Amino acid sequence: TAVDRQSESIFVAVTNQEDKGSVRMYRPDGSLVREFGEQQLDWPQSVAVDIKGNIFVMDASTSQVNKYDRNGNFLSKFGGRGGGNGRLLDPFDICVDGLGRVIVADLGNNR
Repeated sequence: TAVDRQSESIFVAVTNQEDKGSVRMYRPDGSLVREFGEQQLDWPQSVAVDIKGNIFVMDASTSQVNKYDRNGNFLSKFGGRGGGNGRLLDPFDICVDGLGRVIVADLGNNR
């Protein structure tokens, strides 16, 4: 779960019974605005939002981080299963610091 402080939108990662994932965007009153990421996500585990409103979703199934704009449009992805630079082995959580750096807790690579 993540909150965009500028728009006050709340983002929740969900996975359905068919192991397909998405992100739901809610207003502060709890009403659903939109759902996105169905084409890219299998098992979204964590969501973070940067100061520009970009949404980062860590997918535990693919060991990738997907980036979306504030409207839920897919922009890019990084990571992928592995132990080398830029690869993730067992990502657990994600956050974005005040400088816009994406930080991923990667248990499998001890980093």
